[in-house]
Amino acid sequence: MKYNKWLISVGLIAALLAVLILPGCADEEMAEDLNGEDVAAPADAEYVLKLQHSWGAAENHFFEHYARIVGNMSDGRIEIEVFSDGELVATGEIPDAVSSGIIDMGHTHPQFHLDVLDEGYIEYVPFLWRDVDEVMAALWHYGVADLLGEAVEEKFDVVLLDFQVDDLGALLFSSPVRSIDDMAGMTINIDPPLADVLRDQADASAVYYDAEDLWYNLNMGILDGLEWGGAKAMVDMDLHSAAISGGVAGEGAFVRPYFITAFIPFYCINPDVWNDLPEDLQHILMEAVHANTIWMRSYYGFHEAESMRIMEEAGIEIVDLPDEDVELMFNESLVWLENEFAPLTPRTQEIYNAVMKALEDFGRI
Repeated sequence: MKYNKWLISVGLIAALLAVLILPGCADEEMAEDLNGEDVAAPADAEYVLKLQHSWGAAENHFFEHYARIVGNMSDGRIEIEVFSDGELVATGEIPDAVSSGIIDMGHTHPQFHLDVLDEGYIEYVPFLWRDVDEVMAALWHYGVADLLGEAVEEKFDVVLLDFQVDDLGALLFSSPVRSIDDMAGMTINIDPPLADVLRDQADASAVYYDAEDLWYNLNMGILDGLEWGGAKAMVDMDLHSAAISGGVAGEGAFVRPYFITAFIPFYCINPDVWNDLPEDLQHILMEAVHANTIWMRSYYGFHEAESMRIMEEAGIEIVDLPDEDVELMFNESLVWLENEFAPLTPRTQEIYNAVMKALEDFGRI
């Protein structure tokens, strides 16, 4: 199954354009439907689907937006009920729960399943891409989405609707950090391969907690730092207050440039539910992912600078890593990809080849 689904029919393009004409981006407007009116799901919806995502409840609005797009494009034939991290199943259980029918749909990250999905490491390679255009090209033109999607479907027995390009990846610390050396000996909430790079370069320890555990662990000093998206995602989760309220205002640090220019989570659906849907509703579920992606990415972009101002006012210093640190981490990433990632499976070797071709074409190597 191919995941390059961006070429759609004229009718779906018209519907997609209609749902993208949204009445502004203010958070309070997220409670409204796409025409600006409060709506309840129709009582006679033909399909009522439960969707759980792996983000915190503060970010429910992104998935409620997806549900509204689907509801509007399907004329109310599909109702999607949204659940946040841990409400029905644990984060790591989302794909298996979709496969078994405990939930109908899921939204999660490849990197959240590294224990069984070797290909998922590719989402989290630090400083691999310079901007979202490079991420999108690598995914849908160099074939990374096809290969990674095949791995997801094979491993979890789900139907993958498509990947997204959404939030940025940054680092937040509860003490002054202005270079890799300043991270020495810290405990940071990060995954490999960033964890491997910082372990080798700064002797930093890595752990990974679910979304709802981050605030407490950072505030109590169990964590010295963490990654949870960019500034907007962190402010939505109130993580900036956790970084300074347990210490002294002015000593926390939000570190740029973003080591991830766009994460690539995916929507998936139970195969039996999928096969039960008529073809027009299948297309709507897929194309709504793309509409949701465009809105999500623009929402983050719209709020990012404002969120950094909120952090600064709270006492968080906005810091830029030295260019030599960024170059060092990029080169370490290339070594990790060749020596650790590519040999894992035949498919990781194919992903590695695609990534290297993209980097060569982009003038990076």
